[in-house]
Amino acid sequence: MFPIDFVFPYVDNTDPKWKAEYDKYVNMYATHSEESSGSARYRDCGFLKYLFRGIERNMPWINHVYMIVSDYSQIPGWLNTNNDKLRIVAHKDIIPEQYLPTFNSTTIEMFLKNIPDLSEHFIYSNDDIYFIRNLSKEYFFLNSGIPVYRVIRSSNKNANQYRRICYNEYELVRNRLNKNPLPKGVYMKPDHFARPMLLSTVKECYDTFEPEILNSISRFREEKNINQYIYILYHWFKYPYQESRHSTKYFNLTEVGIPQAAEAIARLLYQEICLNDNASSKPDKAYEALNPILARLFPVKSSFEI
Repeated sequence: MFPIDFVFPYVDNTDPKWKAEYDKYVNMYATHSEESSGSARYRDCGFLKYLFRGIERNMPWINHVYMIVSDYSQIPGWLNTNNDKLRIVAHKDIIPEQYLPTFNSTTIEMFLKNIPDLSEHFIYSNDDIYFIRNLSKEYFFLNSGIPVYRVIRSSNKNANQYRRICYNEYELVRNRLNKNPLPKGVYMKPDHFARPMLLSTVKECYDTFEPEILNSISRFREEKNINQYIYILYHWFKYPYQESRHSTKYFNLTEVGIPQAAEAIARLLYQEICLNDNASSKPDKAYEALNPILARLFPVKSSFEI
């Protein structure tokens, strides 16, 4: 079977070099909203090692893991950079200089196509998604190479900035590919978990929408942005795919969400979980409650750790 790479962006807002740049640019460019530049967008809740342990134990077939960081100062001290499977990708390696520095994950996502030596088949994820049960290659790609994912119907486009971004890019792709509209205000978006992608489709999508993509780029999150869902939507409208029946669950790290996440991890209720950090999160309580459970689930260091 073909090689499958894993790609995710990471940021640690306690890094002094990153913080100095953030402080320099935030007053010039950010809209000073939680959605645009709030601390939850950049916070490391302390669970990153479990992402690597989950990949190694539950996805041992992964070819290379590409970790995208703003600079090498972002690399955790415990990370084994000599691991043959690990590839560290700095923003400057893939993003044109005029868009740097960036504090916006959607900007990073627009240049995934530039990752050196990235396989045709790859999985794009976020650093708040963890793999707590076994996942086969076929969970993400059929043997034929067709991706497996879920695109869901939504109608709350005005709920927040993220939803408006999703709606706008859905309409952009739908109109360009001349597809029939859904009822007013209704749109489709991928679910927020690890997503299989084809590099050739990503490049084709970028070429198709290059003017719109470049016009959407900003240093901090804005409503005009386009995110990586555009690649899924483009493929969904244009090429074969397999509908997913994945076992996933999304948890906010709030007073209510933390015990729910703890139960889900302890009982292995899902294959993938998202531990989302937002403005209402309690990161200290989340670490106190969830770290012991994750440590019991993944007691052995991965080869990605020193």
